[in-house]
Amino acid sequence: MKTSFIIGLAATTLLLGGCTTATEPQTQPDPTDTDHARPAAADGFTGEAGHEEVQALPNRVAITARGVVITLNPFTGEELGKAEVPGNLQLSPAGDGRHVLITSGEQVSVLDVGLVAKPHGQHFHYYVAPPELLDTTLKAPHAGAINSNEGHTAVFSDSTGIVKVFESAHLGNKDLTEAAFDTGAAHAGVALPFADGTVVTSRGTDSQPAELVHMDRAGSVIGSGHPCPEASGVATVAPGVAAFGCAKGVALFAGGKFSTVPLEPGASDLAGSAESSVVLAGNPGARSFTLLDTKEHNARTVELDSAIGPHSLARGPLGEALVLASNGTLTVYDADTGQYKDSLQATAAWDDSAAAAQLISADGYAFIIDPAQQELVVVDLLSWDELYRHHLDFVPEDLVVL
Repeated sequence: MKTSFIIGLAATTLLLGGCTTATEPQTQPDPTDTDHARPAAADGFTGEAGHEEVQALPNRVAITARGVVITLNPFTGEELGKAEVPGNLQLSPAGDGRHVLITSGEQVSVLDVGLVAKPHGQHFHYYVAPPELLDTTLKAPHAGAINSNEGHTAVFSDSTGIVKVFESAHLGNKDLTEAAFDTGAAHAGVALPFADGTVVTSRGTDSQPAELVHMDRAGSVIGSGHPCPEASGVATVAPGVAAFGCAKGVALFAGGKFSTVPLEPGASDLAGSAESSVVLAGNPGARSFTLLDTKEHNARTVELDSAIGPHSLARGPLGEALVLASNGTLTVYDADTGQYKDSLQATAAWDDSAAAAQLISADGYAFIIDPAQQELVVVDLLSWDELYRHHLDFVPEDLVVL
């Protein structure tokens, strides 16, 4: 079950330069703002050469364009680094707040975005550094789903049906220990790890409807499988509690047991929050989304004026429901009642013939890429103000926020 591989820590120096222009902000984010910031301690502790100590870790975004990954300061628009990675790129957070996993064909590359937390006694010191594309690669052919949860990260290889799980904080180590879980056959699947070393993963083939199984550390199935054809999308709401999108509903996993909330036509895009028992569920192209209560096992549909895209659902800092629609509006709803609260024009409108805008929320901000306008938009979710609108000199394709 346990395999190890050696990771080379030598890093490729990234090309540094400017690539964006920004409109003037309405307000300047305050790094001491406790509603947004992640504070640090200062007591003379010395960091590594080339690392600049900061009082709070800022956000950084990684955005893909054709064959490159660009790291930006989302508040100034400054380009911090550019890494060339061939192929059709997909980004996923590694789960440690510092690294981004880049899926490209037969392997997964690792980008260090330069957000460094060093433990010192009972506290941490925080540093920023130039982004680096590490020599590290994870062997996971055609990894389709990468999910982090409870201190672990799972990488699902669609072409082998094998899930590899590692402790997220150990990604930068020279020797990284992985646990391998074999689902039995190649398929487009999903997997979610848990703190106890177990994993919930899909099992099936392209011709056989998938089911979800709970596997122990040894890779043995605990109990029986749970039907979940076309398993896609996952969201967590509390320790040990998760939701998985299926063709005809949303499968819930809680207390080591599965259940299903029926939902037509199912769901492929889910968004959860630790502040709420409600999961947002939707499908690209639909003019609605669903509020699914994981405690009450019921669902409420909210109708929309425009369709949503594949990355249109997110959560606010208090668990609010955030929806980015194809008319370009970002709207906030009460996650318990579905009541409309506010909206603003975030992007240009798009249709099926164009790439959809993408929404990610983190630390009280919404970060949106607009391929049509080549823009990165930052919205303060606490004040509901558009803070920044940066023009990019490339067409953005995928987005990760750390």
